[in-house]
Amino acid sequence: PPIELEGGVVIGPKSMGAFVESVQNCRESTKVVFLGDTTLAKLRQQPTAMDLLNAYGTANLAVEGYTVEQMDEFLRKVEIHNLAHTHTVVVMIGAENLGALEKADTVFEKIVSFVETVRQKFDTGTKLYVLTILPRDSPGLNRAINSVNTRLNNKYKAYGMVKVIELTSRFFDAAKGTLITSLYSGNNYHINKDGYTVIMELLLPM
Repeated sequence: PPIELEGGVVIGPKSMGAFVESVQNCRESTKVVFLGDTTLAKLRQQPTAMDLLNAYGTANLAVEGYTVEQMDEFLRKVEIHNLAHTHTVVVMIGAENLGALEKADTVFEKIVSFVETVRQKFDTGTKLYVLTILPRDSPGLNRAINSVNTRLNNKYKAYGMVKVIELTSRFFDAAKGTLITSLYSGNNYHINKDGYTVIMELLLPM
């Protein structure tokens, strides 16, 4: 079953049943909801980042390994009346799809569709922040990631209630053409505690 931590942080789903239960157990006073894949799911394992979040009512409903369409299906199937009035939703999704070598155009369209699902499930006054997909230690994969991220920025730059948070410049040294490895774990795929701190520092002022 889901576990609620101090500040209303929910340890999230591994199945549809657990997902529904974790949503239903969230407090109506929740201010920030996280939806996404592995990067946001692993946020729960980061004490420094969690310390920053504990000042807020926060529900982390991200699921490790989930594709855009899996997260979209979950969100479509659950009732979130208790979370519908939340102030902010943070989305980070698409890395699993690109890692499976899906075309960038396809992944972009899936993310846009998911953003619309989110907008339909939450109040019109809820602010939606879309975090760009993090760069990886692969030139080919990074080309696809950059393509999706650029299109997301262009798509939502004129939207009032949807804002794209660009992460690439904080995690990739363009001059050297390499990852900023101090923000990644040993495999240069998942970020470490310092990487999560960077994301929190970008999000919390919002």
